Amino acid sequence: MPEQPARDASLPHPPYACPVNLTDRAGRVVGTVVGSAVGDALGAPFEFGLAGALSERFPDGVATMCGGGGWDPGEATDDTQMAVLVGESLLECDGLRLPDVFRRFQRWAAGDPRTSGSRRRTS
Repeated sequence: MPEQPARDASLPHPPYACPVNLTDRAGRVVGTVVGSAVGDALGAPFEFGLAGALSERFPDGVATMCGGGGWDPGEATDDTQMAVLVGESLLECDGLRLPDVFRRFQRWAAGDPRTSGSRRRTS
């Protein structure tokens, strides 16, 4: 595993060891997917809230997986679920095949997934 970079003293928490080599293409893809899912889960409780709601709840700028707005802490939203479907299609079809992505979205929607819109209506 490559040596970890020196700690940036301006960061609020020490960086965690990453088991994936983020310098090669596959590692960057993994980092992108995981980072997107984590960001989605962090922001889910604030998705349809008022501007400034996150900074009001976390004035120090360090958010946690708090849940809210119908989402459990760290729960993947429909955005992440659909991104995973696109990624699976890209891998299995060796490139972008829109009819395959559309079929995956149709199967996903037929399963009556919990989405931001449905949670807003029932919350």
